[in-house]
Amino acid sequence: MNRFAPAQPDALSRLLDQIRQRHMQLVSHLQDTASTQAPTPADLAGKPAANKPQLDLQRWTDQRPSPDSVRPALRAGLEAWGLLPVHATQVANEAAQYLGHRSSKPGAELDAVRAALAQHWRPASPAGCGWHVWVGAPGVGKSTCLSKWLAQLAIRNPSSLRVWRLDSSQANTAEALSVLAEALGVPVSRHWPHQPQAQPNETHLIDLPGLDWQDADALAQLHRCLHPLPAVQVHLVLNAAYETRLWMAQIQAFAQLPVCDLIFTHLDEERRWGKLWNAVLGTKFAVAFLNAGQNVPGEFWPATVDALLPRQWPPVSDPIEAVEGSSADATTGLPAASMPSTQPATVVG
Repeated sequence: MNRFAPAQPDALSRLLDQIRQRHMQLVSHLQDTASTQAPTPADLAGKPAANKPQLDLQRWTDQRPSPDSVRPALRAGLEAWGLLPVHATQVANEAAQYLGHRSSKPGAELDAVRAALAQHWRPASPAGCGWHVWVGAPGVGKSTCLSKWLAQLAIRNPSSLRVWRLDSSQANTAEALSVLAEALGVPVSRHWPHQPQAQPNETHLIDLPGLDWQDADALAQLHRCLHPLPAVQVHLVLNAAYETRLWMAQIQAFAQLPVCDLIFTHLDEERRWGKLWNAVLGTKFAVAFLNAGQNVPGEFWPATVDALLPRQWPPVSDPIEAVEGSSADATTGLPAASMPSTQPATVVG
């Protein structure tokens, strides 16, 4: 049978009859719908007509979302930014409660998340004079951070600085640190101080080899070595590009030392800066500094809420433009984490 042959007249007639019948059904349906929704005299008089379903005007005029309705979307968005589920749930609940007391507007969810996160931020204590020690796992960037800190401090008063490049259970091979210190006119020592003391205006910077955070004996030995140092400030350096659960475990292991704050490195390799909020929400330590790249002095600046939040989403000066101009997550509608931008180095100390 040739499927391209013309159809028979009877077949065409039946097809046309079916089309006319379907057309009449659609017209009848539209007429019934119009008559049902047409205003009645009672409606025009402002009185409800009998047996006519009424619109829930409160549902449409009150635009405040219920906390239960926004929690899942906020939680999913926060997890996409890098928060662990337990912390994403906590912040989503707090943000939902914040939204429940305010009228909805474009960008309101972002404002609520900002407020919920900011209330947990702990500013780090000013890094003054005295003894400073950088500790952390091998390869996290301790010597790089110390070098950047040293370069910034040496601009002001190199005569008040001294670097200690010390060995522990492993040899300290950070020769570049010694070269930099000598170029800046800062003395370098290779042996532990016998009677550690510091004048009020002196700053002593101690660089140590990376330590196996799973070696309890090595951690205990380091704790004994640090004990004689008066009012020592221990800075725990963490690689932000690592999985969150890994560096959270490192924080727990190093917590037996007198850690005063945290420093996150390798931020040029990590897109989701929201991961850092797990340290704020899940530990007792403040995040003190952020580091990106290996160039000295390079990008090394104090950690603040204002320095961290813009890397997760744009500022909401114009909420509509901020949300529409960002790459939003298709599921949650929240903007995705943005790449870090170049930041000028900030003098610390």
